[in-house]
Amino acid sequence: MSEEFEKLLTTFQRHLEVERNLSVHTVRAYMGDLTSLLEHLEKSSLTDISQLQLVHLRSWLANQQVKGASRTTISRRAVSVRLFTKWALKNKYLTSDVGASLATPKGHRTLPEVLGIDDAKTAMDSMATRAAEDETPMTLRDVAMVEVLYATGARVAELCGLDLGDIDYNRQTIQVLGKGNKERVIPLGNPAMRALKKWLDDGRQELLNEKSEKAVFLGARGKRIDQRAVRTVVYEALSAIEGIERMGPHALRHSAATHLLEGGADLRTVQEILGHASLATTQIYTHVSTERLGGQRRGCLESLAAPLCRDRWAPPPPLAAPRGRGRHRRAARRARPRGALQRWPARRAAVRQARHRGAEAGEARPARPRHPHRHHRRPDPH
Repeated sequence: MSEEFEKLLTTFQRHLEVERNLSVHTVRAYMGDLTSLLEHLEKSSLTDISQLQLVHLRSWLANQQVKGASRTTISRRAVSVRLFTKWALKNKYLTSDVGASLATPKGHRTLPEVLGIDDAKTAMDSMATRAAEDETPMTLRDVAMVEVLYATGARVAELCGLDLGDIDYNRQTIQVLGKGNKERVIPLGNPAMRALKKWLDDGRQELLNEKSEKAVFLGARGKRIDQRAVRTVVYEALSAIEGIERMGPHALRHSAATHLLEGGADLRTVQEILGHASLATTQIYTHVSTERLGGQRRGCLESLAAPLCRDRWAPPPPLAAPRGRGRHRRAARRARPRGALQRWPARRAAVRQARHRGAEAGEARPARPRHPHRHHRRPDPH
């Protein structure tokens, strides 16, 4: 890559880290997308970023699709490019925001895999039985990690970054640092709190050394546990469930959110617990809950996601049958409010009754009244 492009990458990376305060993983994803774009531009004999056009961006995305990139990946890379061109225009690398009109393919979003409530209970009971039979520090740690992940719906990175000072024993909460360095407080249930205290009192002290610092969960060598070790523990814990394929820690997060909604939790509360920036992300779990309930409409409507479920389960309204003219007028008359507009039908009925009584008494028929809304016919001049 040319020296000009490398300087551009360095400057843009500093913008993402310092000004936008993005996480390490997000910055890595953005930089990977931009590096791929600049390499494509060099192959297309474009070395001056100021000459970037929309056709170059479309050519790059088309090349990604030919290489087998999914729609979700292409959508994410289009977002990365739009962020870059907006920044480049602001810093006068470009004369116009060529990425603003770049269309983004809608990514195919699948519903996350979740555990059933009985399956989750089976996994937790299996871990508890294992800890009761073999109370080693590693077993106590594994039980505490799985219980905390399922009880809080925390991400793996948030669990690994947990410190001793983040635990509030009186309120039974933990404070985690999520995406974008955003802190949030998550409540803990009694089983998770008992497992966490058991690990801290009986297991952590045996693995503690000068490298442990204030980390809650430690690895075999006493350092702060890494994400790969946590994933391995969760894989083994969920393997006790029959029929469940390889599911990682994020499956516990999905399961926690789905079970909270099925239990009647408020959608906003679940959003705060999971740390979602957008409520639309949390609403995915309402669809998961609906799909799991299947044909049980009653349970769906009793959940806190009732508005979404009701729209999903209710059959479409039947098409209105065509009405005749007379039927339509009768229906409109019935829907008319009581008052001045309905005085005329009542008056006409009274006239009919008077005619009937007069005919029986041999009296002359009264003149037929005119409708109050009809104009009198003009007399014929001839």
